[in-house]
Amino acid sequence: LTTGRNCTNYEYRCSNSRCIPKGNLCDTQCDCAATCEDESLDQCSHYYTKINGLSVCKSEATVACTLSENGKVVERCIGTNYTCNGFNDCLRNFADDEYGCEYGG
Repeated sequence: LTTGRNCTNYEYRCSNSRCIPKGNLCDTQCDCAATCEDESLDQCSHYYTKINGLSVCKSEATVACTLSENGKVVERCIGTNYTCNGFNDCLRNFADDEYGCEYGG
């Protein structure tokens, strides 16, 4: 997560000029600092829904993924376009996004 430069094609520019990976959009975690705009985009309703204040992944569009952020293990929703792509987007011990893929992941 960086500021003060042009974002790449693989990044989203927050209104505060912070660049975040596009994979962090609509994943239930606020990455755009105080605004949380990365979680309030119109497309986010495709990935998860709010039930009693909790974010729940929509299984037809996402995979629950276990990640490590700032030394803490967290659950995030990642889009199905991040599954079976040969890259572990989830923690190695919880590589839910690559498990059972035809290429042998």
